[in-house]
Amino acid sequence: LFRLDDHLPAERTVPTRWNHTENIDPVVLRAVDPVVTHIDLGAADLSVARGSVIDDDAGLRQATLLVPPGTAATYTTLTGETASLAALDVRFTEYTAGEAGPIAMPSSLPSTSGFTYAVEISVDEVLANGRKVDGKDVILSQSVPFSLENFLGFPVGSVVPVGYYDRDHGRWVPYPNGLVIGILGDLDSDGRAELDLTGTGQAADAAALTARAISDDERASLHALHEPGDSIWRVTLDHFSTWDCNWPYGPEGGATRPSQPSPKRKDPPKSNDPCDEQGSVIECETQTL
Repeated sequence: LFRLDDHLPAERTVPTRWNHTENIDPVVLRAVDPVVTHIDLGAADLSVARGSVIDDDAGLRQATLLVPPGTAATYTTLTGETASLAALDVRFTEYTAGEAGPIAMPSSLPSTSGFTYAVEISVDEVLANGRKVDGKDVILSQSVPFSLENFLGFPVGSVVPVGYYDRDHGRWVPYPNGLVIGILGDLDSDGRAELDLTGTGQAADAAALTARAISDDERASLHALHEPGDSIWRVTLDHFSTWDCNWPYGPEGGATRPSQPSPKRKDPPKSNDPCDEQGSVIECETQTL
């Protein structure tokens, strides 16, 4: 575990052997984002929180969180008690910004995930007084929409793979997928953005919007925050922590198989040497099978 004041922590798991030393790759600790948004949870209207504008070789983006009225928030204190929050000072610190790349991630990614986007959503009140429980800083009474410009150009209507990092157990936890949605040029009669949820260029009807829990207030905010023709990643979150939107490895869309025959399988030569046989491995030092 690597820690530094006013920076986000990072963890790395390194297998070692008895009486040996191991080298690890460099680790970069991210300074906490300087942009903070104050959210009054007693407000009658939808609250908007935004992080710093990130502009690097990957593209232009800005994390955005919409908090509906009536949302309550709690966290667990150092003594294990549940405390309520009347207001939130929210920061969005992106791990994946700039040239540092994977060495700035909070932990090593699962082998099936590609390096894409990760952000820490933190609350100053909890950073000062609380602790993480199961990787969660703040628990919300209802899911709230988080969005980000579609800076990598994924198709509208495709899923956004989502997970969060559980620091208490040192693992990535899967979470329901989000969606890439398009902002259309047309507005409804009340000035709310029409949204494309399928990639067809057609506005979603009321049933589709309800199924995705997209409210009229959210559509009004999206109209104010984005231009027609923009597309965004949209995820609904029920807590604040380290969030990860990482697509799996795979070929580009429309890719075709290589024009060559599949390799023929060759049976391995028979051997009486038990070291050449397949089976489980028992590691004595780590006491694992």
